[in-house]
Amino acid sequence: MIEVTVKQKVTEEQILNSLITWHDSGLSNFWIDHVNRRPYRTTKQGDEEVDSLQLPITIKVQDDCEIDGHRRFTLGRKAIERGVKAMAQRYPKQFAQEFPANPDDYNGDAATADLFVQCCLFGKEEFA
Repeated sequence: MIEVTVKQKVTEEQILNSLITWHDSGLSNFWIDHVNRRPYRTTKQGDEEVDSLQLPITIKVQDDCEIDGHRRFTLGRKAIERGVKAMAQRYPKQFAQEFPANPDDYNGDAATADLFVQCCLFGKEEFA
């Protein structure tokens, strides 16, 4: 077997797109009870609407989904950095789908965006 390590940059735009997909899909509703606000905001710049990250946010999980006695988690920049690294190491196929080296090749979906958020909060997929 040949093992390789590939360095790749994940842009803020890629993270933003993933969090928009995650939030707007509603896929996480079975494990999330409440999110204090959207992880992004939309502003007008001229005639265009522009989205930007709005972090941190607080996520409260369902009563029966607590992790190590905790039900509230913070999704901020440090958690995102942890999540990018955890997803790349544990789930390389889904990482490549959600964060391709060429952003024009984006093939992510609600399921991979949900996996990314779980990697940010828990370091791995807790709820499948």
